[in-house]
Amino acid sequence: MTMRTHLLVDVGGTHTRCGIANERRAPREPRVFDNRAFADPIALLQQYLAEVGGAVPHALTAAVAGPARENSIRLTNLDWTLDGTQIRSQLGVERVEFINDFAAL
Repeated sequence: MTMRTHLLVDVGGTHTRCGIANERRAPREPRVFDNRAFADPIALLQQYLAEVGGAVPHALTAAVAGPARENSIRLTNLDWTLDGTQIRSQLGVERVEFINDFAAL
């Protein structure tokens, strides 16, 4: 049986936190990134995946500082938009889900 991994992301106005989890383990490989060091969220996610050297995760869930609308979310205090279709196509992730960070609490 293939182990499915899940990329967990918390995107704030200044920092993004990433970790990988699967059905048997708590999140591992935590990293914190300064958002200003990246042109867009895709570049940040690509950097994280390169650092942890793992396979493309099955799914991505992101808690984001902004209102979640359908398949995209625009940050309220950073000029970034996360788009589920773009993330799936550029990262190869099968499933993408966005939630508002306050709702995640």
